[in-house]
Amino acid sequence: MLPKGAVPRAVEVEKRAVVRCAQAKLARDPTSAEKTTVQFVVEPNGRVTTASIEEPAPKDQRYAQCLLSVVKSLRLPRPRGGRALVKYPFIVIGNPSH
Repeated sequence: MLPKGAVPRAVEVEKRAVVRCAQAKLARDPTSAEKTTVQFVVEPNGRVTTASIEEPAPKDQRYAQCLLSVVKSLRLPRPRGGRALVKYPFIVIGNPSH
């Protein structure tokens, strides 16, 4: 188990990378709006070793791969009791009037 708030704090540290993923997606599809949930495992040392996109997967695979790369770079506190399984949503909202 991870301390409360650990995942949002870790994502905030990598916010620039997450924003780059979203900006690239919106450059390809300015009207895009979707929630993408990433499931990942935090190892006892606090590193993310595996990450996957939950269904429904985004249509934009480059966006999905970008998010997975960011998630795998997260540094989290050591989970109590060994590994921790996490599901975390990322939301992109484009400009519908585009």
